[in-house]
Amino acid sequence: MKTVQLLTLLLLHIILFAASCTKDTYNVPNAKCLVAHTEEDLYGTSLDITYNQKGNPVLLNFSGFPAIVLYDSKGRLSKVNFGSAGVHIDYLYNNNTFLPSILKYYRPDQGGLISIDNFYYNSSGQLIKRETNNLLHASYNCAQKFDYNNKGNLKKVTITSQNGGSVFNPAVVAFEATRYDNNYNFMSGNQWIKYLLLYSNLEDYTYLLFSVNNAMDWQWGYPGGDIYKVVSTLKYNADGFAILVTGHYFDADGITKLTSFTRINTSTCDSTASNAKQKLPVAESRLMQPKLKGATHNTNQ
Repeated sequence: MKTVQLLTLLLLHIILFAASCTKDTYNVPNAKCLVAHTEEDLYGTSLDITYNQKGNPVLLNFSGFPAIVLYDSKGRLSKVNFGSAGVHIDYLYNNNTFLPSILKYYRPDQGGLISIDNFYYNSSGQLIKRETNNLLHASYNCAQKFDYNNKGNLKKVTITSQNGGSVFNPAVVAFEATRYDNNYNFMSGNQWIKYLLLYSNLEDYTYLLFSVNNAMDWQWGYPGGDIYKVVSTLKYNADGFAILVTGHYFDADGITKLTSFTRINTSTCDSTASNAKQKLPVAESRLMQPKLKGATHNTNQ
């Protein structure tokens, strides 16, 4: 009898362990089409992604700047090496899930470890809080709070100073979305992409990656009162992948149009994805993206 009980207990333990290693809902590479190339004509940024047989990114190319992605023995994101100067980001875990709990950002040219991020999730695996400790500029120490709607789409991101920080005091609503489509988020077919874009020149774009669907209307907010509203339309391929995003930037009043942008995307569903890259001309009148001095130390520069 004891033997049966022990075997049952052991089996239950194995099942629970396996379940804890299962990737969460939209944190899996389960989209039919994974983004292979994306570029826009507002800031002139582009990104190319090469995947392994498991559908995980192994090579990134940020507008010509390379990055190599590494995984641990459990298939979880563990490190990304940017360029050849020793710049890298390590991802750490405090359990058996596929959700990183700590990010450590190293730049030898700035003294080594320069930033530590802590991630916190709800029971659905959604990121609800990101704490950033900037080891070079403590005034930028802050916490980002993520709020979602009942469809798993991000409603709002609020940044508040903490641990001696002062830049985000009072708190800033950095992102707020009011409308989404019903198609799978074209940039989130793989769970690691949103983490790989942190501290890159696509950092702000990561807010859009934490949602199940594609944002259509949203706004950005920055310290100092700068607020930009975006109204966009999307064109999809037969699989529901957004191949074209056309957006219009408005001032805070929502009436004064500042500029427009176009983002084109190709995916792994395209037989000629590697050859299908179009080159958008950079818009003559770029909207200058506010930058926080010392807050983000872009890896790809």
